[in-house]
Amino acid sequence: MKIPQTFYTALASLNITYAVVDENETIIEHDNQFSFWVSNHSSSVIGHNLFDILPELIGQESLLAKVKQGKKDFIRLENINRVNTHGNIRYLRLTIIPTEIGTRKYLTVFVSDMSGLAEHLQKLTQNRNELDMAKHHLAREKKHLEIANNELQRLNNRFQAELITARKIQQNFLPPPYPNWSGLDVVCYNKSANQVGGDFYTYHAFPKTDEMLRQFAMIIGDVSGKGMSAALLMSASIASLQSAMSHETDIYRILYLFNHYITPYTESTKQNCAMCYVEIVQPYSGTNDVGKTSTIRVINAGGIMPIVRRADNSIEWIEACGLPFGMELTKEWQYHEIQTELSVGDIVILSSDGVVEAKNTSEEIFGFERFENTIANFPQTTSESFLQYLKNEVDTFVGDAEIHDDITIMILQISPCTFKDV
Repeated sequence: MKIPQTFYTALASLNITYAVVDENETIIEHDNQFSFWVSNHSSSVIGHNLFDILPELIGQESLLAKVKQGKKDFIRLENINRVNTHGNIRYLRLTIIPTEIGTRKYLTVFVSDMSGLAEHLQKLTQNRNELDMAKHHLAREKKHLEIANNELQRLNNRFQAELITARKIQQNFLPPPYPNWSGLDVVCYNKSANQVGGDFYTYHAFPKTDEMLRQFAMIIGDVSGKGMSAALLMSASIASLQSAMSHETDIYRILYLFNHYITPYTESTKQNCAMCYVEIVQPYSGTNDVGKTSTIRVINAGGIMPIVRRADNSIEWIEACGLPFGMELTKEWQYHEIQTELSVGDIVILSSDGVVEAKNTSEEIFGFERFENTIANFPQTTSESFLQYLKNEVDTFVGDAEIHDDITIMILQISPCTFKDV
C-alpha cells in the first residue's frame, strides 16, 4: 500500500513521519524520515520488526492487538527520546491507529517530533536577552525612556506568558503525586522557586520477576542551572530515567543507562544532575505479609541523604554519597549502594536541598538540625499529614522571605496491609 502524495506532504509539513506495519508487526512501508528519527539509520528499515525499532512498545502487545481489531481507536506513547548523531535529544510522540485495506488489517505508526520544546525554551532565553538589552538602552538613552519602557513592558508580558506555558509543559513530565501502591503510603511534592525550575521527582513500580518480591523505585533529582536550561535537562532526565527503568531492573544498570543518556547533553551545556535513587524491595506471597521487613537500597549521586523516622520514633540518616550524574568524572566513578531494613510504620523522607537551604528574612537557613528535629517531633500518622506538617514548618520558618531554590519532597511509609497488587 502507498500513502497518497498529498497526505505525505501534509505529514511532512506537520513534522510527522510514518510507517505501516503488517499483521506480523513487520514494517512494510515508511517515509524517508522514519528510520532516521527512530533509529538514526540512514537506510530503510522495511522488513524490520516494529519492536526492534521501537522497543518502547514491548509490553504493549495486547493494546496493539485491540487497535488492530478495532476495539481501540489508537495508542499514544509520550516521552520517547532518541539521541541523534549530533548528540542532541529528539523528543518523540508515538501514535498508532488501525488501517484496513480490503480485508487486510494493518497498523499505521505516526511519529511526531516534539523537539520544538527545546526551540521554545531557546526562544524564551532569547527574550530574556532582549529584556537585558532594553534595560541598557534605557540607561543610555534617557530621551527615549517612554518608548523603551513601553517596549520593555510588551516583552515582559510576552516573556511571563511564555514562562507560564513552559511551566505547564514541564509539569506534565512529573507523574501524579500519589503512586497508589498497596503496602506503601507515598506522597510527592514539587514547588519551583521560579516559573520554571530544575527539581524533579519520579517513581516506578517494576514488574514482578520474582513472585516472592516486589520492587519499587523513587527518585528525587536537582539539575544544575536555572530557568530554561534547567527545565530542558530536568525534562530529559525524567524521560531518560523512565526509559532506563522500563528496560532494566538492576539498580546499577539503570543508573549507568541514565548517565549514558544525559551525558552528551550535559557535557555540551556544562550542567549536571544531582540525584538520590531509592529502591524498596518487599516480600510478596499473595497472602498477608504484615510484619515482614522491607529492604531499602540507596544510591546517592550528590543529593540530600534520605532520612528514616522509625516506628519507635528514632531517627536514622542513610549515609550514601557520590558525584552528580552527567559529569566527566562519573564515567569512571564507582557508585555504592547502602541497604537497610524497614518495618511497618517506618517513614522515609527524601528531599532536595531547597528544604535545608531555605532562608528566612534574617538570612538564616533551615538547616539539617532543624530538619531532623522537625521530623522527630511529628506524631506518626500518614505520609500526607507528615508532608503537610513539614511544608508548614518550612513556610513558617521562611515567612515573607523570597524563595530562592526549588523544593521537592517524597515521603514513604511502610503500611500494614495485604500486598495483593502493585
